[in-house]
Amino acid sequence: MLRIVVHSDLGCPFCYLGETTLSRLQDEWAFTMEWEPFELHPEVPEDGVDVSEKAAERLEQLYKQVLWVAGTLKVPMNPPRSIPNSRRALCAVLALREEHRDASDTLRTALFKACYVDGLGISRPDQIAAVAAPVLTEQQLRIVQNATVSAEALLALREAKERGFDALVTGVPVFRFFAADDERLDYRVMGAQPAEVFERVFAALEVGRR
Repeated sequence: MLRIVVHSDLGCPFCYLGETTLSRLQDEWAFTMEWEPFELHPEVPEDGVDVSEKAAERLEQLYKQVLWVAGTLKVPMNPPRSIPNSRRALCAVLALREEHRDASDTLRTALFKACYVDGLGISRPDQIAAVAAPVLTEQQLRIVQNATVSAEALLALREAKERGFDALVTGVPVFRFFAADDERLDYRVMGAQPAEVFERVFAALEVGRR
């Protein structure tokens, strides 16, 4: 079965759009999706940045572009009025993946929704826990809470980014296609693309339907 590795950042609105589009295709096409975190902007302060009046116009222009793309993809979106630092959230999702892959996917989806639909912060440990609590078990929530303050989780995040660099990833989202065990380097999708782009790749790789 086709395997798609997704390099993505929770702090990137285009990653939210791209992942949402691809996930909608899973009910129809026979592929699996594996997520790899790639922290795009580590320079953002740990608690995120509330946009000042000086920067608000620039952010507004960015989100105009994002909302236009969201509209063409028919993905719901209500961008936050702040710039999140995704580091702790990425650590939480990555740590949870070790033993609870499905729950990790659920948390990632919930964090994307919290940030880009509900307009909530996802930078601080308490913000992440608030999003995680309704969708995880108590045991899973403890893993998330520990990961947001763990040096070990931060090291794992850095290693994931290095794997991205090794795969020539410099921006996100990037979707890498693997047929059997070999990467098809001629099939790599970047950015928030419409479903038709992925479907053309599926057709080229003769991916079956479910």
